[in-house]
Amino acid sequence: MRIALPKTMRRVCFVVNHIGDYHASRLSLCQEQLLLAGHELIAIEASRSSAFYAHRQRRAAALKDAIGCIRLIEGPGKPKKALALWRALKTVRPSHIFTIGYSDELALTSLLFAKVNRLPIFFMSDSKADDQERSAWSEWIKAGLLRLFDGALVAGARHRSYFRSLGMSGPIEIGYDVIDNRFFRARGARLERRASFLLRKGILPERYVICVSRLVSRKRVDVALRIYAASSAPQYGVRFVLIGSGPEEAAILETARQLGVDKMICHLRDVPNSIMPIFYRRSEALLLTSEYDQWGLCVNEAMALGIPCIVTSRCGVAGEIVEHGKSGFVVPPGGVEIAAGFLRQLLSDKSLRNAMSLSATNTIDQWDLPRFGAGVAKLVEGRSGT
Repeated sequence: MRIALPKTMRRVCFVVNHIGDYHASRLSLCQEQLLLAGHELIAIEASRSSAFYAHRQRRAAALKDAIGCIRLIEGPGKPKKALALWRALKTVRPSHIFTIGYSDELALTSLLFAKVNRLPIFFMSDSKADDQERSAWSEWIKAGLLRLFDGALVAGARHRSYFRSLGMSGPIEIGYDVIDNRFFRARGARLERRASFLLRKGILPERYVICVSRLVSRKRVDVALRIYAASSAPQYGVRFVLIGSGPEEAAILETARQLGVDKMICHLRDVPNSIMPIFYRRSEALLLTSEYDQWGLCVNEAMALGIPCIVTSRCGVAGEIVEHGKSGFVVPPGGVEIAAGFLRQLLSDKSLRNAMSLSATNTIDQWDLPRFGAGVAKLVEGRSGT
């Protein structure tokens, strides 16, 4: 016999393909916030691993133990993902559903379930208008689909404007792309004790700028290298730490050779997220030179540790957490000389770097895990006015 939920209690269900470090930390604190309001959080995870991150998500494994988490059964002869999700939702009996995105198999199955059972459903997204070329036909289809959702939690103001332009009238909250700032700072402080060892081993240079990126064409890491070379950073003895892997690796390293800076590159392909704080903490600037980027969580991480960032205007963080001339610099995609001038300033002017470091820290304090939970709570409780 099923026990009915109290009328005032809400069971908020998050449908996620894979709960990695980022999602786990958001959901963990969101669970605490919902519990304080007398509500319950349950997560449905479709896959046990992610093709996006090569390293093991150690922190996520620990946090998921504390979250009410259901994993869909996988393997040969098992129910298809959509059917397995439908059965899981029937078992959970949610009062509200949140999906990652709005158009994949999980989101569409959740949407159908919500409509059949007359439940409010919201999506989470960091898409914006200038991510890529868009056709009028595909945008028309998308607009029709989005109107079926009751609201959304998005990354920033540009992302909200994009969904408003598609005719979405429901509430849209901001605060999807946040990280655990406190964890990053605490880890950075603890790992500082290992800095001397990393310096002796040559893994951590004395002075460097950092680029954290998948090595794919749209990330334009080659542009970051050109900025680095043009800034005279090699002449200052400042190294270029590149963390990431991908199909463009050989081409990027060849670009470094052609620029004559290959001996100044320190390339690490796979660094667990829990170790990353020491690499951010000691850098003098972060470069994110993507042709376009929906957001750029590496910028959140760097700013949590007070690192000024140089980003292109088509990165979602530009104008949101990276304020030009305050917490970093915003440059046009491919603007090598402009960006090189800003990097030169940061490397040669310690007072500027310190001022931007303080601004970065103060800004990112407003983009922390509670912002995600507050956005979820507003949507669930119908308190959103945006």
